[in-house]
Amino acid sequence: FETCQAHYQEQPISSLLSSVDPMIAVRYLRTFRPFDELNRPLYSTSSLYRNHPGQIPLEKHLAMAFYPKYGFGFGRSFAYRQATIIGSIFKVATAYQALMQNHHKNPKASYRDLNPLEITDKTFKVKNQIHVAQTKEGKPIPQLYKGGRIPRSAVSQIGKIDCIRALEKSSNPYFSLLAGDFLNDPEDLNRAAETFSFGTKTGIDLPGELPGKLPTDLATNKTGLYAMAIGQHSLVVTPLQTAVMLSILANQGKVPTPKMGALKVGTLPFRYPLDQPPLTLFPTQFKREIELPLSVRNILFAGMQRIVHQTTGDSLWSIARLFPDDRQKITDYVALKNQLIGKTATSEVYERLDLDPNRSGHLYKHTGFGGILFDRDISFHDIENNLNKPLSATPELVIVVYLRYGSFGKEAAPLAAQIAKKYRAIKTKMKHHQALFL
Repeated sequence: FETCQAHYQEQPISSLLSSVDPMIAVRYLRTFRPFDELNRPLYSTSSLYRNHPGQIPLEKHLAMAFYPKYGFGFGRSFAYRQATIIGSIFKVATAYQALMQNHHKNPKASYRDLNPLEITDKTFKVKNQIHVAQTKEGKPIPQLYKGGRIPRSAVSQIGKIDCIRALEKSSNPYFSLLAGDFLNDPEDLNRAAETFSFGTKTGIDLPGELPGKLPTDLATNKTGLYAMAIGQHSLVVTPLQTAVMLSILANQGKVPTPKMGALKVGTLPFRYPLDQPPLTLFPTQFKREIELPLSVRNILFAGMQRIVHQTTGDSLWSIARLFPDDRQKITDYVALKNQLIGKTATSEVYERLDLDPNRSGHLYKHTGFGGILFDRDISFHDIENNLNKPLSATPELVIVVYLRYGSFGKEAAPLAAQIAKKYRAIKTKMKHHQALFL
């Protein structure tokens, strides 16, 4: 430890391992033992150890205590088998439900008519009472509002916002007020979640998929309703379900069934590609189709594009400092700013990671990014005059990045750009091989 500490003080952690004496590294690695050999007894007891009653606690029982008892296993996929919190990505579903409510009143409505709410998002105090926003008329909105607590935004002075700007700035009071004051019924929020296939299995052909869970107390719990509107409360989802939600938007309302492969080549052993092996295609299957007018989709996409433009513009410096040793990730992300739209997410979880039962838990952040990649540049500027304009580009790929114990959702966006870059590299390589084969 002293050797590593001395090296760390002199040079960055990225070059630490390469500078340590190889013999020290070898001796350190030899101290590692497989799980089956952790059979030495412990000198203490704890309710967190995984030994059976009356059994002497061993080292392996201590090692197992660092894994959630009913959570992820030693090899459980976070993509579809682990409960996660969607966070601010769910604001897209909240906005969809509010926009559709206005659309049903007037299918030919303009953007101003479809826009459900306008407020001024800013945090201030009036007589020692915290307020989180102002109405369009300037009336203060307290944090303790109509029997519930409205969560504040991460930025205290966002300013005047409508639906698109609320998505761009990820305003918490805006979407909480949509759920509490604008929607006809608190259960409309659950209906929006069900519309985008949350709370049910996606149907992927893999065992042990987690269906997720929707809240059951939205009608009686105002604080829970406000939290649900921004993807918190007791809403349990998987990253795969989030990908399905984005796929629904990309496929004009069609709900896809995820699959592991697009095609299968060859069913007999010892058959080579030039022997013309049998080819089996797995076409995309859609379960159903939801109502998704062009006007509503364009508004959602406009807000999602502004998020990417904001993080590649004014907020770029705050992302760049998270990747000090790999600036290429930032360069690749900026290069895709006109082809990638998405929504960042930051969710808060109260957890106790310490094995000491006397220590209290702490509030941790899990971050993420959900995006849609298009095959060419696309623009949603001047949305008021192009509300029902068809897309000029084709959705190519849906990307979801989920990071545990992060800081801000925007730190996941450059990683999404890396996935997009790798996908296109593989796609180009496959086209080259297909051309050679033909």
